[in-house]
Amino acid sequence: MVKNKIAILLADSDAVSAATETEKLENCGYAVFTVDTPEKSFKAIKNISGIDLILMTPDFANLNGSPPDVRSILKNNELPVVFLLSGAEEKLSEDVQNTASGFALKGSTKAALNACIKTALKQFETDKRLKTDLAACRNNEDELRSKDEKLTLMVDGVRALLTYIDADLRFVQVNKSYADWYGMTVKEIAGKKISDLLAKDVFERSLPNYRKALNGEAVHFENRTLNKEGKESFVSVSLVPHFQGERVVGFFGSITDITERRRAEEEIKRQLLDKEILLKEIHHRIRNNINAISGILSLQMQSTGSAEAKAALKDSIARIKSICVLYDKLLISDEYEEVSVKTYIESLTDIITGLFSGNFKITIDKHVADFNLDSKNLFSLGIIINELLTNVMKYAFTGKETGLINISLDKVENCITLTINDNGKGLPEGFDINKTTGFGFRLVEMITQQLRGTYTIENCCGTRSVLKFNIPR
Repeated sequence: MVKNKIAILLADSDAVSAATETEKLENCGYAVFTVDTPEKSFKAIKNISGIDLILMTPDFANLNGSPPDVRSILKNNELPVVFLLSGAEEKLSEDVQNTASGFALKGSTKAALNACIKTALKQFETDKRLKTDLAACRNNEDELRSKDEKLTLMVDGVRALLTYIDADLRFVQVNKSYADWYGMTVKEIAGKKISDLLAKDVFERSLPNYRKALNGEAVHFENRTLNKEGKESFVSVSLVPHFQGERVVGFFGSITDITERRRAEEEIKRQLLDKEILLKEIHHRIRNNINAISGILSLQMQSTGSAEAKAALKDSIARIKSICVLYDKLLISDEYEEVSVKTYIESLTDIITGLFSGNFKITIDKHVADFNLDSKNLFSLGIIINELLTNVMKYAFTGKETGLINISLDKVENCITLTINDNGKGLPEGFDINKTTGFGFRLVEMITQQLRGTYTIENCCGTRSVLKFNIPR
């Protein structure tokens, strides 16, 4: 058999006619096998592999005399069969009609015969594909029906309310949970408009979100609605647009009842508000108590005649004031865990310098970075600033009428650096902080260790103190 050629079995008992048709076919590029009896045709169909089409005269179409396997090939149209007619036939047998893929006239032109064969081959391939597709559809029908039933069971078993809504805002499909929510059946809801089912205010609140979904945007929102008993409920709604090509034809909806969650959230908010009010009241009372203690110490300081006692009482008052400033900031802030460093330090330095304003004028130059710090570390920082600033005010400007204090607080990543520099008389000769017995320096050293930081003090055009410590990132 010639490769890449369509093979045709020509069955014709007329040798002259067969020769003529064979020549036409071979000129058209076909490979042709000829037989002149039905028996030979049956044998050729059975034994010759690669036959693509049978071209036969009607007298060869008696299937009753053919072997079973050949009969099956012809009867089931496993090969295309074109019948070669003489033109004298008045009636074609049932076998011919059932078997034929096409008809051609003897003596027709080469082009006509070629066109007939090509049409038959093309039609045969089309019919074959259709039969295959139809068989596949029939085989899948039961499976699809089973899957549809399982999907319906699964969707109806979901507690969430599921729906599909078209571009006209009509319900196409809902699950059983959705229908039960409104006390209706699935069939009763299908085809209804959303506005016919939802209360007017519920629909109007939802409408902007429906429009977003129809514009191709996935949407999530919460809404207040009524259930079938008419009770107010809260739902969480997710809408996902359905695209066909680039066009939105509807959207899928998933609705979850969050009534209990919302009520729990409202209760938590109420309890938090009560606790915030209580906490503010506690801070307020502590602040009042601190002020009362400060007032008592001030009265004690005014009544004592001892200069040493007055100095000690003034130091105590300054320490108490630093605590009071922090409580003031906590009271006016909505946050209790963190407080603005800038506002706290600037207020604190003003109060401390105000306690020591006497016969000399002090200029305070402040450069404080604006960031928040937790109240625990800020309280420790405030105590250190109070001790260092009090020490400067008491000793740095003795015998002077003016003075300058530079206060700098910076934060680089998680490292905080406090620098207090004055232009006073500096540290006494031979000063060693490790050997000092003053309470203030010991307090600074103790708090520095708690902060896991470092503290240094040195002469630098006066005195310069530097505190460094890290905070968690």
